[in-house]
Amino acid sequence: MESLASGWKLPSSQLQEVNIFVADVPVPVMKDKAMHKAAFASLVEKCSKLVAGITAQLREKQCPLVHFVLCRDGASPFYLHYRDDGSSFQELSQYRLLRSSHLHTMDLQTVEKEFSLAEASVSDRRFAVFLGKAHASASASMLLVRALYRRQVNLSDVEEAMSNQLLESFDRIERAQLDPVVEKIQPTARIFLHFQSPIPGCTDRDLKLLKSIFNRAMQRRVTAYGARLLKLRIEVVEIKVWAGASSPPIALRLIAKATDGWDGDALLEKVDADSGKITSWVDIDTNEERTDLYTTTPLEMKMHAKRAAARRANTTYIYDFPRLFRAALTQRWLVERPNEPVPEKIFMSKELRMQDGHLVETSRGLGENTVGMVVWVCMMKTPEYPDGREVVLIGNDITVKAGSFGTAEDDKFNLASQLARQRGVPRVYIAANSGARLGTVEELKSMVQVAWVDKNDPNKGFDYLFLTESDFHSLPGKSVKSHTVTVNGEVRHVLDSIVGLNLKSTEGGIGVENLQGSGMIAGETARAYNEVFTLSYAT
Repeated sequence: MESLASGWKLPSSQLQEVNIFVADVPVPVMKDKAMHKAAFASLVEKCSKLVAGITAQLREKQCPLVHFVLCRDGASPFYLHYRDDGSSFQELSQYRLLRSSHLHTMDLQTVEKEFSLAEASVSDRRFAVFLGKAHASASASMLLVRALYRRQVNLSDVEEAMSNQLLESFDRIERAQLDPVVEKIQPTARIFLHFQSPIPGCTDRDLKLLKSIFNRAMQRRVTAYGARLLKLRIEVVEIKVWAGASSPPIALRLIAKATDGWDGDALLEKVDADSGKITSWVDIDTNEERTDLYTTTPLEMKMHAKRAAARRANTTYIYDFPRLFRAALTQRWLVERPNEPVPEKIFMSKELRMQDGHLVETSRGLGENTVGMVVWVCMMKTPEYPDGREVVLIGNDITVKAGSFGTAEDDKFNLASQLARQRGVPRVYIAANSGARLGTVEELKSMVQVAWVDKNDPNKGFDYLFLTESDFHSLPGKSVKSHTVTVNGEVRHVLDSIVGLNLKSTEGGIGVENLQGSGMIAGETARAYNEVFTLSYAT
């Protein structure tokens, strides 16, 4: 390697990257992991010194990437990668197990815009699994499956290939989640599959057909493995294919997200002619151009957080149930009527919200609710009722105050149950709650002060709790009852009782009023039981 450094010579043209092959690399096979690690570290150090020695020449040719292929007799080679960060060439340790071509074919440089990546877990030459930490939020982590499919596919069999590769990706995520570090942080997951061989006979006229094929493949897996997708916390599936009959071949990105009910989008890649790098993506339906494909939207970040909170409570986020119903219905049609097409709009739902004491339809986004009770009127087309049957679906949102019942939740549940009785339709209740809400006046926690008998010895107890003059006047009327005392010229408002009126934290009830509501919905449930079909499902 020393001789390579001294005899180094680059071609005269500008370079995008350099691959250096080194034969018969002396890395001894050692059973002791520490010794093997030390020997490998020494090899990395030699490569780093070589790159440092030729940095000036690399920059002269505007070359930002250097790859080493370290060949070993009778064993797979090692791979090292270096990138110029402006001050020096730094080793990309997270890519040590990957070939240099994988940085491009797995589109890792695009992923790096959103995540910092930990070293990959690679079980073969086709799959890599990274643990990524989002730049925007240090607490947000994601398992990133990046896979390559090299076999030739046609329009007739690409759907089957997509379905099979998705299933194999599920397996890879499942294995990765066995890692204690991954299991502890419970990251969400994203899948990227790249079908590298252009599809013969496929032109730009077939792009919408490819989108339709992708949607069918997704629905097959969502239908058969909907519960598994939730367990594996899969948020995004992306497949890249090439239309081979065009010159040059056209790259198409097919993307489906859990937040969109797994309905796919198709995006045409636009590539810089000189560098070959992707510059933007264009939606084939709307012609909308995107320059940032992977940035997580505020809605996605919010949904990730809510799903994570629901999982920590060992349940499923309430807004995921409508698509589970849709998947279950589709599966039932395929089993019971295999020779008939699955009906269009097999499951439709319309959310209801409270307005002036009544339930009204709303088109608000997912997770926009502030009340921990969610209600839908659903139309379900079952094999028994192919024209559709209406159902009132009620559920606790565990992410709103632990799914507890306050007065607002009680009223909404009561009205939804009454609606089912009025229409004579089934009432289905998905339960995930912590019972009646017994809360505290959060605004006072930072204000309440203690008049200790001896401030140096709290074990002697206290005389009273009080608010300062400024804190007392910052509260709305009727939030506390108090009387004043003066201590060393300081006016103190001694608390007689905390009422909590007109404060945000007490909206919806925090005390005995919630127990009254529990009695109300118990009575309504009994009436519904006598009049319509009722089902309560505890998650």
